Amino acid sequence: MTRPALPTPIQKVLGRLSLRLKLTLGYAVVFAVTVLLGGAGVYYAAERALTASLDATLRETASVAQASIDPHEDEEGDGTAPEPADFTSELKPSGDLRIELLSSSGRILARAGDVEEAASQPHPVTSGFVTQDGRRVLTLRVDDLYLRVSRPTDALSGFLETLARLLLVGSAFMIAVACGAGYWLAHRALKPVDAVARTAESIATRGDYAERVPQSPGTDEMARLTRTVNLMLDGLAGTIEREKDFARTAAHELRTPLTVLRGRLDLALERPREAAEYQKALTGMVGRVEALTALTEGLLALARTDAPAQLERVELAAIAAQVAEGCEDLARAAGQHIRLNLEPSWVQAEGEGSSGPSATCWKMP
Repeated sequence: MTRPALPTPIQKVLGRLSLRLKLTLGYAVVFAVTVLLGGAGVYYAAERALTASLDATLRETASVAQASIDPHEDEEGDGTAPEPADFTSELKPSGDLRIELLSSSGRILARAGDVEEAASQPHPVTSGFVTQDGRRVLTLRVDDLYLRVSRPTDALSGFLETLARLLLVGSAFMIAVACGAGYWLAHRALKPVDAVARTAESIATRGDYAERVPQSPGTDEMARLTRTVNLMLDGLAGTIEREKDFARTAAHELRTPLTVLRGRLDLALERPREAAEYQKALTGMVGRVEALTALTEGLLALARTDAPAQLERVELAAIAAQVAEGCEDLARAAGQHIRLNLEPSWVQAEGEGSSGPSATCWKMP
């Protein structure tokens, strides 16, 4: 036989909580996970959208800057080295945009726009979009040179931080409101269950099985529960009433034989008697005891009438003849004679060896 598993610490803690708190806790956990996942999705979508907008701005600026590159080629043809490439004077980026023209080694050849904090040392060249030193950078290859366009991510980072704080505060507020609403809903949903429990406890305490639990309207689970409990109470009340009727019947049926037996005992013990008189008195009491035994068997058979019937084909004429044969001696002693006029008759009933009622005869005083 396997031993039952011991409860875990979590199960012990949950076992001390009411059903309302368990439902509220489960609802709060599910709602919190849903809200946090939704907040994370909003934050991720906002970050992607803002980054995509910034990248689109950098692409447009890079297109304009690429058209403004002045290569400074050797137009005289005198063999002198050309001047380094530069931007034309028409290129005037606005705001905090920074445009740089780099050599293949990463050396900065020209700058435009926000160049106040620009570093003069060579930069590693990586084509495409990257984020470094708090700036969003786009690097494009233009012939043998590289065009780098960048913009600070301070505004983007600040907006995302504000959005994250708002999402956290809003999520905490919604979870708190959801917990309160969940507890209120659980209380409303379990209120009929409390009524059923209180009524059942009252019935068990006072023994008033005529009382019924309030019937919930509709066809939901609570309506089925209250209807089932009331049906169970109906059956229980019927069983109790049958037991009371059986007790009253048994007391009524046993009163007369016991009174007669007690009277004969008192009469036999009223004064000293001869052995033959005692023998006669005891012989008469044996008949009363047999009557009580038969009555007890009948009451037991009556008590078993609530058991499920096991029906079979029974021939009534044979049973009547058997009963008459058992009562023949008692009838002869009383100067009576039993006459039968039987015809074959088959019925569906409990067999002779079943728990069904049996016929017994005795002589009444």
